[in-house]
Amino acid sequence: PTPDCSGDDVYLYKLIMTSTGDSGWDSVTYRITTDGEFRFDGTLSDGSTGVRYFCMEDGVHTITVNGTTSDTDAEFCFEFDDVAGDNFRGCYPIVDIFHTDAGHLYGAPSPAPTSSHPPTEMPSPYPSTLPSPFPSEMPVPVPTTFFKPSPLPTTPLPSRLPTPIPSPLPTSPMPSAAPSSSAPSAAPSSPAPSEAPSSSAPSSTPSASPSYASQTELVTISSSLTLSGLTSEDFDSNAEAAFKTAVAASIDDADAGNLAVTSTSRRRQRRRQLLMRSLLA
Repeated sequence: PTPDCSGDDVYLYKLIMTSTGDSGWDSVTYRITTDGEFRFDGTLSDGSTGVRYFCMEDGVHTITVNGTTSDTDAEFCFEFDDVAGDNFRGCYPIVDIFHTDAGHLYGAPSPAPTSSHPPTEMPSPYPSTLPSPFPSEMPVPVPTTFFKPSPLPTTPLPSRLPTPIPSPLPTSPMPSAAPSSSAPSAAPSSPAPSEAPSSSAPSSTPSASPSYASQTELVTISSSLTLSGLTSEDFDSNAEAAFKTAVAASIDDADAGNLAVTSTSRRRQRRRQLLMRSLLA
């Protein structure tokens, strides 16, 4: 039966219970409290559907569905409705909080707001303290290392202009247009050579050549004694007489007056003269 909720601030609400096992909620029950105080409890004893009505004042309420059951496949649920048809649902096991006001359901209210910090004072229309006219202190730490400038160069600075300035024209005199020396004569000044050599032509029969024994390179005696290390200029008459005496003393039955000395350089000069005459003939 539907209860009579005619009192002040009391309104009618409906709880619909369902079970998928068609055997009620087994040992599962619901429990409703208001501000922590017990108000209603019950269960679906049999079947698949059951309805329960409540007269409830405005406030914050809690519904808890818990207990035990041997039917692990069954699902135990509920639907809580107000007079306007609004509702909320839930299934075992569950703990839910709801709010009622003038016969209408609302969700759980938010926690009470916490007080915020009081606002700060109004900003002052005046500026803050005047800035100090003195500079602030040096930053800390002060740099400890710095590079010293290099010393001035020891070499003198270069002059701005080259010294001395070169003259625009060459200082040496200009060459003459014609050579200063007189022009050479057309014909050579030396007399022309005669057509025939002044010397008489050599005889057709050559003179007998001296024997090999009488020829020397510098000083030769019988083609076996040669004096070397002296030039013809050094071997004067005194040196020749002393040489003959020394040679005669070393040879038995030799007479210095019978020894003849011939210079190789004189002999070669004579040969060149004879060769020139034969070429000019």
